[in-house]
Amino acid sequence: MRDYKNSGRRSRPHFDDSPKTGSDADLIRLLHSLDGASYGAYKRVRGEWDFASFKVHIDRIQADPYAPPSAVRLTASTSSMSLPPEALSTRDQRLATADFLVRSLRHHLRGEQRFNAISIAGTGQEILQRSAATVTAQEVELRIQVRLPARGRTVLGHQAANIFDLDLPSLASATLDFSPVTTVTDCSPTSQLSRITGPCSSGLKIQGMSLSLLTRRFWRDAQVFPNFRCQIRSPSWHPQN
Repeated sequence: MRDYKNSGRRSRPHFDDSPKTGSDADLIRLLHSLDGASYGAYKRVRGEWDFASFKVHIDRIQADPYAPPSAVRLTASTSSMSLPPEALSTRDQRLATADFLVRSLRHHLRGEQRFNAISIAGTGQEILQRSAATVTAQEVELRIQVRLPARGRTVLGHQAANIFDLDLPSLASATLDFSPVTTVTDCSPTSQLSRITGPCSSGLKIQGMSLSLLTRRFWRDAQVFPNFRCQIRSPSWHPQN
């Protein structure tokens, strides 16, 4: 007997949404490959992705471009962040540190138009336990929202890759990196470095910015400014030297 109820219906495409693990390069490559697919294909990026100094956990993918943004967590060990012991010793200090990190990330979001796909829960004047951040003696976790880009219901994979390749690492470094100062010893032309780090001069000190992120940013801008050159070194007292 013919099933008139289901005849003629188009089946929805099925995407593997089982959580995955991989490196940041794996995630960026996957996002590029999704460009032009239907929006449900974003489910393939759920999982844990290792960005070396921090990890990105994509826990929930928004159902469509108009639904609430996707849920993402950033985690980093307190040792890799170089957080001072006085920020972690007691419960009150950890609570204050979590509050500070949320406020710091919101500050960076407000300062850059290119971060409009990323958001985090708001804060009031009081220092309170925040659902957006958890700090323990060993680990820091920030819970953010990322609106995955689309044209209609078509994945804009290249734009999504830029969010996770440039914007999110930039935010993570600005918020989570408390490592020693990095010194720029030679940079020219000044205006081109200013596009990345602000006013530039020989011996510029860049606080809270990892060398890996600087390399990522310089490589990005080198596509636009092929004649841009900049030498970077850590201070002589830094343990890397």
